[in-house]
Amino acid sequence: MTDAPMADDSDSIYPSKPPNLFEVAQSSIVAAKEDPAFMQKEMEYNTHIKSLEKLIQELQSKQTQKKKLARNDQELSALDKEKALLQLEYSSALNDIQRLKDDIRPTVNFRTELERRFEECRYRLSCALETIHEYEDEVLMLKSRAAEYESKSQESNCLTNHNDNSKKGLDQIYEYTEQLEKQFAEQVEIIEALKQKIMQSMKTNGNLSFPKIEDELAKFRSSQLEEGNCLLVDAIQTLLRLLSDSTDYDHEMIPNSDLS
Repeated sequence: MTDAPMADDSDSIYPSKPPNLFEVAQSSIVAAKEDPAFMQKEMEYNTHIKSLEKLIQELQSKQTQKKKLARNDQELSALDKEKALLQLEYSSALNDIQRLKDDIRPTVNFRTELERRFEECRYRLSCALETIHEYEDEVLMLKSRAAEYESKSQESNCLTNHNDNSKKGLDQIYEYTEQLEKQFAEQVEIIEALKQKIMQSMKTNGNLSFPKIEDELAKFRSSQLEEGNCLLVDAIQTLLRLLSDSTDYDHEMIPNSDLS
């Protein structure tokens, strides 16, 4: 008895297994990547993405620089306002100095030695005023340098290191400017303090006493540490001594009406 032939797989009653769509898609992608045209497009796409990222970084850098420049503009504007106020105070101080000089200026000719001493004191006062002018010129020069730094920082759009150096330079200039303005303010305060002491003595006694004023000036000078301030007080003390030693001012009291 012979064996029956085995059934062929193709004649099976079960349907064949459907293809895997994921594998088909993956095979298509792999085949597309190996296509030279697809590879060229992918390279162009990557290059475009890198260009966009670079443009974004440059835009962010420029926005940061713009904010820094805006802060610099605000600081310079504040300095200009302070400068205007200082100029007003300086003009007022000069007027007060001139008024004091007119009040204590003798109306008669002194002897040769007294004239020489008077001219020496006037020269010292002139030097003190020139120092104040030099402070003001120094402040203007520093403001000009600050403007130059700002102009250079505006011209630079991509050099971050240069902007950092400019910022450091501006900070140093601002610090030096504040020191000069502080010295200038101290000179003005000394002059104002001396004026107030003289005016207070006039209000208290009705007359101006040379010995008392010299005593007050000596106390005021002992409280000063700056050499320039001491020289200014010495000059005013010498002027008062000249007035007190004059033959036409032998009396020790000057009526209040003579200084009005």
